[in-house]
Amino acid sequence: MEQGEVQGVSLAWAAWKNAHLHWFQGADSFAVGIVQSGFRRDPDLPDIPLISELVEGADSKAAADLIATSSLIGRSLVLPPGAPKELVEPLREAFWKAVNDPAFMADAKKTKLPLSQLKGAEIQATAERILGMSPDTAAKARKAIFGG
Repeated sequence: MEQGEVQGVSLAWAAWKNAHLHWFQGADSFAVGIVQSGFRRDPDLPDIPLISELVEGADSKAAADLIATSSLIGRSLVLPPGAPKELVEPLREAFWKAVNDPAFMADAKKTKLPLSQLKGAEIQATAERILGMSPDTAAKARKAIFGG
């Protein structure tokens, strides 16, 4: 982008923020965020809309949710199929406590990587909603994402 070879690219905000924040801020800025993928706006980008805020209709909203799940599910931890159900809540509680520990949060801040803690039940409910999408809606979402 600095050499003018491309006019746009899609990366996670954390990548932009850590490697090229100057592209977006200051007198020499030249990059502009236009849309976010996810279920919540990033606190650093309160004025940049989510894809889901720009589309209309159930199928387009489903496609936006399908795209957004990569940021949600892609950063979560999961247990394998058949894991004992009685382990789920204690592990979720321990993980929640760990990611909200002040020392952990201080270390994360040093790395400049964003923390976006979500409870396991919320991630699971979203995954189940996406996986429960009807085949017709999934086909329309696939078409909206990939065209054709």
